Amino acid sequence: MNVDPKSASAHAALASFYASQKQFAKAEEFSHKAIDLEPNNVMLHLQLGGLYATQQKQAEAEAAFQQAVQADPQSIQPLLALGDFYGQLKREDEAAAAYKRPWR
Repeated sequence: MNVDPKSASAHAALASFYASQKQFAKAEEFSHKAIDLEPNNVMLHLQLGGLYATQQKQAEAEAAFQQAVQADPQSIQPLLALGDFYGQLKREDEAAAAYKRPWR
């Protein structure tokens, strides 16, 4: 499959496609390529975090969600995603901290 090697959105779309086909290694590969092209793109880090979470790769998912927060500390969306992730793991204190952070 030909993809524009400089298009983060094309790589992200392929990552989504492969994830939907449960071809997680390929999905991770394209997700990482997208992030390499746009390292400060919050949505790409969130996509990778969700991909890892789907596979129960919790340490990797947490790191990806944290990277999303670091990419745009003023954005609420990555903090909500991080809070949701912690909530699913029953890490209530960390979830609450992530949810409260935007309103400090």
